[in-house]
Amino acid sequence: MPTDRVPAADLKDLFGQVSHEIRIRILTELWGADEQTLSFSTLRERVDVRDPGNFNYHLGSLTPELLRRDKDGYTLTYAGRQVVGAAVAGSYTDATELDVGPVDAGACPSCGGSVETVYEDGDVVMDCGDCGDLIASLPAPPIVIAAHDSDALPKVVSDHFQTQSARLTRGFCKLCDGPVSATPTVATDGEAVTNPPELDVTFTCETCGDITHLNVGVVALHFPELRAFLHENGVNIRDHYLWELDFLLKPNVSVSGDPFRMELVVTVGDEVLALTVDESLALVEYERR
Repeated sequence: MPTDRVPAADLKDLFGQVSHEIRIRILTELWGADEQTLSFSTLRERVDVRDPGNFNYHLGSLTPELLRRDKDGYTLTYAGRQVVGAAVAGSYTDATELDVGPVDAGACPSCGGSVETVYEDGDVVMDCGDCGDLIASLPAPPIVIAAHDSDALPKVVSDHFQTQSARLTRGFCKLCDGPVSATPTVATDGEAVTNPPELDVTFTCETCGDITHLNVGVVALHFPELRAFLHENGVNIRDHYLWELDFLLKPNVSVSGDPFRMELVVTVGDEVLALTVDESLALVEYERR
């Protein structure tokens, strides 16, 4: 059942909850407690607040959204761990301080030229230095990049992108974990991002409203039937950058209506697999040819 998008007023309230130094210290101390419950007195001592009434006020401002209270004391809720974890990972603070690249990222799927990858201002950008095609532009948390050597950037980006696409394909928003609907963009009035347009898939979060576009071949990559087909034909996707799998990113596609059906034909060597999906991107039929 669809959920309502989070109102902007609720976001304002959430930001207000963590806008005080004492509340930030409370969250930090509980994060450092490694999910151990801290009593009121222990937590107040660690945060170093003398007035119990003032401290209790700030605890109340964080409960129950970010703090859980029981008879033994306080712990972080899931939302609380997400907020502090994002800050610890540098999601909000380090994006403008980390620039990496350009790094060679394999062959261009359009012309076979050299793809270069850079990380700048929180975005990974991959484009071809020969034909000028933009291969991809996507946000990535700084921790994803900073935890690896710059030479590993293309592999890290490829793996991260596959992880995010798997979450979306399984119905989870990449931002808030809310339910996501997937629709071939050609079946809607929306504007396609992927070229050609018939390969574009629109994912819309029913909670936060985030919209993501993916190539339908990337979506199909998470079908067990396609994984088995690739394995049987000696294709290990971990040995390739995702954007190098041109047979996957540029399959033969045909669309029919009433009911809506999209057929993808993937060819590896002499072997052919046809996959048919409906308007929700659910696999309804597959056939070896």
